[in-house]
Amino acid sequence: MNEKQKKKVDRIYYTKKGHVNSHVHYGLRRCFLKGKKIFTKEWNKSGSHYRLYDASGYVTSLLDAMGYKWTTGNDSPRNGAEKFYVRVYSQKAVDFLTELRR
Repeated sequence: MNEKQKKKVDRIYYTKKGHVNSHVHYGLRRCFLKGKKIFTKEWNKSGSHYRLYDASGYVTSLLDAMGYKWTTGNDSPRNGAEKFYVRVYSQKAVDFLTELRR
């Protein structure tokens, strides 16, 4: 990672005070990694209310900041939101996101 990429990632991942951005960290922790696919959406249920949590914006902005190539896709038979994924082309990108999840 060169200095320019590090500054871009730091702007996304850290706040102005230097703390880890809790929204980005929480979003990355909820992502499910399966090979080179990163499933970024998840349904939450509270009583009779359902809510869809989507972390694809955080994942794609971090991948763009590092210069990794990615595409999106959907594994569900009828284009449901739960099986939406971001596919990366290099193992380095998967390792980078795994490192940020810790």
